[in-house]
Amino acid sequence: MKKNVTLKNVTRFTLSLSLFLVLTGSLSAFAQQSQSKPKGDERRTEKAVTSYSTEKYYFTKNKLSKAALRKKLLKMSGVKKVDINTRGSYINITFDPQQAPKDHLKKNLRQWGTPGDFNKPKGEQGDRQQESQSQNRKGGQQVSQDKR
Repeated sequence: MKKNVTLKNVTRFTLSLSLFLVLTGSLSAFAQQSQSKPKGDERRTEKAVTSYSTEKYYFTKNKLSKAALRKKLLKMSGVKKVDINTRGSYINITFDPQQAPKDHLKKNLRQWGTPGDFNKPKGEQGDRQQESQSQNRKGGQQVSQDKR
């Protein structure tokens, strides 16, 4: 005996099949989610504690712009933050010493045309104070000469 296939029967079958597929897909997604979430004390996971170090790198000259130098340093693994002070000729670098050791940073900075060191050069502060004092004296002498 053959049953007549009607449009109504096909629609019912299609609707039932669609509903079945949607429900099984949702249930399998829910099951995967619940398996991936740990319960109770298992939720506590140990995060790797990264201790960052902030150091000043004093440079004597710089061939790059501030933006280019900052971009290059931040691309290095382990470097978290960079503050460049061209007037004071130093860079504050916050980095992970395990991923980016000082020697590695220093080597790259020298290759990029920014030679220097993490130790403050001796006599640098005194030289700058003397330069600013001599400029102030020269400026004051010029003003006094103009008044004469």
